[in-house]
Formats: sequence, C-alpha cells, structure tokens
Amino acid sequence: MFHIPVRELTLQQLQSLKLSHPAEVKEVHSDHDMETVDPLEHQPFPTLQQLFETLDEHIGFNIEVKYAMQLRTGTYEEDQVHYTERNHYIDHILQCILDNAGSRRIILSCFDPNVCTM
Repeated sequence: MFHIPVRELTLQQLQSLKLSHPAEVKEVHSDHDMETVDPLEHQPFPTLQQLFETLDEHIGFNIEVKYAMQLRTGTYEEDQVHYTERNHYIDHILQCILDNAGSRRIILSCFDPNVCTM
C-alpha cells in the first residue's frame, strides 16, 4: 500500500490503477480473475471528455471545480507549493465543456470565490 497524494500522479498513472471495493477483493483470488472483470468498471479516473462521450446526453452534470485556496499566511491549502495557474486551469475545463458537452445541462461550482468569478 502506497500513500501518494493524487496530485502527484499523472493521468496515465491514475488510470492504470486497479481499484476494487473491499468486498470484491475477497471474491477475486488472482490476477486471472481480475481479467474477467469489465476494465471500464474499475477505471476510477475517467476524464471529463470521456464522460461526455460515454454518458447519455440527457444526463446533466454538476461539476465541482477543485482548486487549492490561498490562505491568509500566503500558503496554499494542503501545503501545495506549486499549483497550475488559475486562468489556465479554468480555461482548460471550460474548453472541454464547450467542445464536448453538447446540449447538456451543466452546473459549475467551487469553494474558491475567484474560480467562481472566472
């Protein structure tokens, strides 16, 4: 078992993880048994684009944007040293929505007021 912050992993590393519910682990006894399970069912980190492409267009989305807020001390939550520039981060999310969401109903939310303003 490794304890690694999710932010330290690339998308490829996240998507290569094989995660299961603890109850399933008791039922699966070998890697051979895991091969019979639907791989998409155990892919815990789909991209927003993959979700737009896979799910029915009548399904709406409530997208909560996660962004580390700067504290009064000048440091960031979670002791984050480097964080993607806010405008670039939001532009990337919005571009994905505009390019792939179609006519879906979408709600965007965030606890960071600056992100909400953008």
